[in-house]
Amino acid sequence: MKKFKLLVDGKDLDTGKYDYFPYVDKMILDFRKTRKIIKELKEGKATEESKDFVYGQYCLANDDTNRLAIESSYRAFQEFRKFPLSRRKKIFLDMYKLLLEKKNDFINLLIIEGHPRKLAEWEFEGMEIGSSPETIEFYSRQLQKEVGKYKNEILYWVRKPDGVVCLNPPGNASASNSYNGILVFLVGNTIIVRPPLHSPLSTIFLWREVVQEALLNNNAPSGTLNIILGNSQVILDEWLASPAVSDIIHFGDSK
Repeated sequence: MKKFKLLVDGKDLDTGKYDYFPYVDKMILDFRKTRKIIKELKEGKATEESKDFVYGQYCLANDDTNRLAIESSYRAFQEFRKFPLSRRKKIFLDMYKLLLEKKNDFINLLIIEGHPRKLAEWEFEGMEIGSSPETIEFYSRQLQKEVGKYKNEILYWVRKPDGVVCLNPPGNASASNSYNGILVFLVGNTIIVRPPLHSPLSTIFLWREVVQEALLNNNAPSGTLNIILGNSQVILDEWLASPAVSDIIHFGDSK
């Protein structure tokens, strides 16, 4: 059974608290048995049949996990904000390469979570275009623009990093939608990602196996990316209350 851990301060985090994700087709065809097996797994009663109904288990946050992620992201920002644009663009080139290399694994995870193959492939196509070298080059040109001249002065419009960005993606196609969040790195921000509880596997895989690998390959500071998983209301309240958090990207109830 696959195990999906959290990522805090550049390290795997195993809180010992787990939930289980079934094969969606099994859930549809035999809901009662699937729920029964998940209940048994939570009670520590794994059977030979478990692996036929449950694909993986994913780690859940402790009470202090979100706080540790915020602190880690804030520390990383102090260093990452100083990375030159050329170095940040190299991260995106590596991300793009890794995304293509892991295409089949990623699409298979989307299918396990319940996406029809054609929909999964369509989502991937959008991610590929949205993170291509040509797209990143276009966004890079938006970071600084000459907007006019006044006497002996040249006026520039410049984007500066904000700091820690927290991302709560939508429950619908969360992995592909969350991937837009990679653009925070282009200007020098750091990020905390909270995948949705009901279908977190593809989102965790994407950010760990593609984004985090690219960050590691380019010596980004630990904590540039943090991945946590837990109650959205509790986590959002902590984000809102923290002076270290600069921006929140949230999809969900407006309350």
